[in-house]
Amino acid sequence: MAEDEDFRLFKHFLGHLITGGLMFLVAGAVSMALELAADYIQHFPTLWVIALVFHAIAYLILILDVSCLVFFLIIRAYRFVRDTWNSRGT
Repeated sequence: MAEDEDFRLFKHFLGHLITGGLMFLVAGAVSMALELAADYIQHFPTLWVIALVFHAIAYLILILDVSCLVFFLIIRAYRFVRDTWNSRGT
């Protein structure tokens, strides 16, 4: 009986990890696209301000993305361990 509950919790945990990982990749791709656009725009001297803004936004997205991923992983791992421990009846 406890094995079924543990497997259900594991599937739930794995689903959250896959979803979080995909969201991390999408946000990383947006950050990378902004970086590439900023590098391309730098070739035009009159658009240096836009390139600077694109670089700043790309770094901000990257920092927030990594921070949210780490926070997400810590919370999900804690909840998985807590729920698995509580399903044992102790």
